[in-house]
Amino acid sequence: MPGRHASETVWVRGRLPGLLEGMSLPEKILVALDSQGACEAALQAALWLARRGQSRVEYIHAFPERPWIFGAAEKLAEWSQGRDAALAQLRGNLGLWASRVPASMQPIYTPDPELLAVEIGVPARVISERARTSGARLLFLGPHRHRRGVSFENTLRAVLSESRIPVWVQPQPARAVRSILAPIDFSALSRSSLAHAQSLARELGAKLTVAHVFEPPTLGATSTMPMPEPHLVVDELRKRTQAEFHAELKRQGLADEALFLEGDPAECIEEQAARFDLIVLGSHGRSALGAAFLGSVTQTLARAPATALLVVPPPIPS
Repeated sequence: MPGRHASETVWVRGRLPGLLEGMSLPEKILVALDSQGACEAALQAALWLARRGQSRVEYIHAFPERPWIFGAAEKLAEWSQGRDAALAQLRGNLGLWASRVPASMQPIYTPDPELLAVEIGVPARVISERARTSGARLLFLGPHRHRRGVSFENTLRAVLSESRIPVWVQPQPARAVRSILAPIDFSALSRSSLAHAQSLARELGAKLTVAHVFEPPTLGATSTMPMPEPHLVVDELRKRTQAEFHAELKRQGLADEALFLEGDPAECIEEQAARFDLIVLGSHGRSALGAAFLGSVTQTLARAPATALLVVPPPIPS
């Protein structure tokens, strides 16, 4: 539909004093590994970021629980040997995957195979628990295929819904972060995710763009009294929203560039994704129901990310 995703670019000159002075890149990073190599790009992005922040990088792999078809307990050794073999293989793969980092991302942090742990259990549970207990401040995941219908067992969705630390989802291929998009909706959660985007942009010397999507309301006749023309109502609401957006930028001293978009929020951000190296946005709460409580924009982008996605969880109440 013509004009559905109309956009306006607003340049913000200069920077007001930042709110995050003194913040740095995470001291510890956790990377989830898989045996098929889907994690390779995530590992490379983590090693690139770790080198710039002098971060410690640890690794976690979930080995499946002993299946019932193995039968009697005396055959447990057969399954244990498989777990040990997986550990040895992944330790070898760490060096291989790191060696294939694009030249444009060099230098990187050198991975230490001794910091790889293989734990038994459901992947989402293993990864979430390790993220909670390891002291890591950032979790890296590779892309996950989207299943048809609603699936509460999907690893990516489950981890996003449970994680109390930011989660970086890295599709293929990995690349240096030179541009960051931070969508905001004026909520406390979007301000928190924006704070992370600011910090990263400053530490990495990346260009930060802030976006807000105006979603025109659907207006219907609800009264016999004379009413303004629907387009006049929408125009007025658009002007007020845009003014609020500009006021937010001025208050926070946020970005080099701002985008005021119009249309469906998830679709608009998805259309912009390929222009940026990283998108930073908030999740919308945690729940055992997983993706049912993730925001629609986050869900859409996480299903098949066109670029790296950093999902910031709600702040933990004090």
